[in-house]
Amino acid sequence: MMRMYRSALDDPQRKLGFNALVTGISAVSALFIAVVTLGGFVHAAFALEDPVTAWLGSIDLGDAGLLLVALLLAVWGASALREQGVRKG
Repeated sequence: MMRMYRSALDDPQRKLGFNALVTGISAVSALFIAVVTLGGFVHAAFALEDPVTAWLGSIDLGDAGLLLVALLLAVWGASALREQGVRKG
């Protein structure tokens, strides 16, 4: 991360784009976790039989967290590869 931020001294637009992407992923993941948690709660509290809340209640938040970590690592890796390509070219 420090290397990517150091490279932003040369190109502040890259830092802005990277920060916007990470912030967007964080916001969407927080919204997703909130919907899953509330859906599971509503399903359990009111004993609903609909497929949507049943599906939301069945999602494992541990697996969702691992997916989020993988997504953030993929973004970081893509950014690092892009930075390396810019340096060489």
